[in-house]
Amino acid sequence: MLNGGSSSGKSGIARCLQAVLPDPWLVFGVDTLIQAMPVSAQTSAAGIEFAAGREVARGDRVTGMAGSQAELVHQGVAYDMQVDTTHTEALDCARAIAARVR
Repeated sequence: MLNGGSSSGKSGIARCLQAVLPDPWLVFGVDTLIQAMPVSAQTSAAGIEFAAGREVARGDRVTGMAGSQAELVHQGVAYDMQVDTTHTEALDCARAIAARVR
């Protein structure tokens, strides 16, 4: 499972994982579920400049979602591994993850 706020790089890493892992893996994103929610239920807040920039560039995200989720999605979660998508390309993150799951 890849966990992170909106526009944090999960989809890019997932596509790269599909390319570097020897077995086929399916990718299903929570974005589809969020887009199915009424607009009034979609949280909007400001903050977190890297993800917020990706959010704006993509053009298919609710403005402010990256900022509102940046810390919230990590509360109460213990990770086997963490990667820093602000300074590491998706393919490099995927290779590091793949090395741990093989």
